[in-house]
Amino acid sequence: MPHEPFTVDDLPLINRVLEQLPEVVEVLRFVKQVSSRAQYPIAGFDELAQALGGEDARLTIRGQEFRVGNLRQQLPAYYFPIGSEADLIVKVSDVGSRPGEPMPPPEGVVMGREIPLPEGVGRPPDIPDPPRPPSGGVGFRKDEGSQGSSS
Repeated sequence: MPHEPFTVDDLPLINRVLEQLPEVVEVLRFVKQVSSRAQYPIAGFDELAQALGGEDARLTIRGQEFRVGNLRQQLPAYYFPIGSEADLIVKVSDVGSRPGEPMPPPEGVVMGREIPLPEGVGRPPDIPDPPRPPSGGVGFRKDEGSQGSSS
């Protein structure tokens, strides 16, 4: 079924629906900001960052504030060029929908640093190997051998 365009009369309903979909609102705001400041095609991350206010500008994603420059590692090189606003929507939606993908750390949070343990702490205890099952395998009775039950 083809989508019929919304009208001005639909705006109150659209706003009520968007209240329940904050991730869609983020995509809308992101695309609106980029489209108002950039010209398509966007050749690379540097052009995208400029449209967002520069690498030191702040951006809220999933309720956390990030530095625009920290998004560089989230956008694969093959996303560029971004040919149109429709292309930007698809690519931003793709990044936002990837489960388990790490987001850039909030400012001031150090990631990936080892914390040294106190002297003499940290070695796991010596635990003997568990006993091995009999040669017939797990689940066999002694008189069944490796043939199993014949019932």
